[in-house]
Amino acid sequence: TLFPHTTLFRSTVLGVGEVPTFRNAKGTRHTGVEVGGGAVVARGLLPGAGLATPDKLSMRMAYTWSRYKFLDDITKFSGGTTVLDAKEGDTIPGVPEHWVSGEIRYDHPVGFWVAPNFQWSPAGYDVDFANNVENPPFFVVNLKAGWQVNQQWRVFAEGRNLTNVNYSGSVLAGGLMCGCTHIPASFLLSVVGGSHSLETSIWFHCLRVNSVLNSILI
Repeated sequence: TLFPHTTLFRSTVLGVGEVPTFRNAKGTRHTGVEVGGGAVVARGLLPGAGLATPDKLSMRMAYTWSRYKFLDDITKFSGGTTVLDAKEGDTIPGVPEHWVSGEIRYDHPVGFWVAPNFQWSPAGYDVDFANNVENPPFFVVNLKAGWQVNQQWRVFAEGRNLTNVNYSGSVLAGGLMCGCTHIPASFLLSVVGGSHSLETSIWFHCLRVNSVLNSILI
């Protein structure tokens, strides 16, 4: 679906040594297309130990194209003079123009399932108002799996960024500065059980240290 529209855009403008201020842009135009779908591609791949319901393999995929533009020049008053932050026609930062995600999921009737998936930003996108700094393209592979033991207990595991790609999954755009979040390889195990209204979760995290940023991020 094509959904062109005009809206107000609230931006944070940061200058060197200045207190952040907020104001609305005069106008922006958001244009984009979203398409996606899913289907069961196979059944009965493995024996179901006499169960009536066969196993199944399903796939899903989604694509989003976004083009967000300023309709007017964006200026601020700094040091006694007017400074141009963004020109008419510049791209609003922080939004990937192309975004693709997909998943293949296998479900077995005994309660086990596994689902490798990916997130793909095939092109870099701007992270500052002047469109001088880009978040580079990235391709991330993840894996989810689970087992419904019985009506009370289930186990869930997830591995994120399995190839430990150096990428920024989100950015904070603002004036002369931008903030980026690096997400290293991480693993999660959850055991959830409950009786009536009581539910207990146990979480285990195994994180890889990003030596460049000297930080540990989940």
